[in-house]
Amino acid sequence: MTSDARASVPRGRRVAKAIRRPRPHIWFLLPAVALYVAFFIVPTLASYWLALYDWSGLGPLGDFIGIDNFRRVFEDGEFRSAALHNVWIFIALFVMTNTLSLFLAILLDRKSWLRGPYRAIIFLPYVLSPVVTGFIFEVLLSPNIGVLNPGLEAVGLGSLQHTWLADPSTALAAITVAIFAFRAFDLVYVIGGAIGAPNGATLVMGTVIYGNAFGKGSYVDTTQMSYAMAQGIVLFVFLGLVSAVLLVYLSRRERRVY
Repeated sequence: MTSDARASVPRGRRVAKAIRRPRPHIWFLLPAVALYVAFFIVPTLASYWLALYDWSGLGPLGDFIGIDNFRRVFEDGEFRSAALHNVWIFIALFVMTNTLSLFLAILLDRKSWLRGPYRAIIFLPYVLSPVVTGFIFEVLLSPNIGVLNPGLEAVGLGSLQHTWLADPSTALAAITVAIFAFRAFDLVYVIGGAIGAPNGATLVMGTVIYGNAFGKGSYVDTTQMSYAMAQGIVLFVFLGLVSAVLLVYLSRRERRVY
C-alpha cells in the first residue's frame, strides 16, 4: 500500500488493523512470562499475606497473628547479629575493592610473564560456582588437610598457624576473603551451615532466613516459614531503601559532574 493509500484510510481503522495483526513473538514470550509469574510474582505477593500467620510451612495455616512476626524480627538478636555480619562484610569488601582495584589493574595491564597467572587467579572465583568456591576455601583453610597452615610453617611463620574456620574471631574474616556482600548465602552456607558455625560467627541474613524456613539440619529441625517470610520482607525493604538512597545520591552527583 502506497503512502497516499495509507493516508486515505481512517486512523481508527489503521489502529484496529494493527491490533489484529498477528504478533508471533508474543507466543514465544508467554511461556517464560507464565513461569515467571507462577514461580516468582505469585509467591512473592503471597509471602506478604502468609507472613501474618503462625505457619511452619507444612500443613494448614496456623493462627492469624498480624504483624507479630515483623515485631519479632526487630527483637531477634540472632537476626541483628547476622545483619551486622553483612554490614561488616560490605564495609570490608568496599575497602578492599577500592584499595586493591588499582593495584590489580596494574598487574593485569603490565607486560610480564606472570600476566596470565594473575588473570587466572583473579577471574577463577567468577568462573567457579560459589558452592565450589566454598568447598575449595574450606579445604584450603582446614587445619588437617589444608595448605595455608603448612604454607605458613614452610616460610617460617608457623606461629601464625590457626584453626581459621573453627575460631569465631577469624571465621567471618576468612569467609569475607571469598567476594560477596548482602546477598551472601551459598558460599556461607557451604562453609558455616545454617547455624553459622562456629557458634553463629558466620551467620548472615540469608542463612538465618533459610534456617528458619527449612530447618537447620540435625541441630534444629523445626521450621518457621511465616517468620522467615517476615525476615525476607524486612531484608527486601531495607535493601530497597538503601538502593534508592544510593541511586538518588549517585544521580545527583552525576548531574553535578556533567
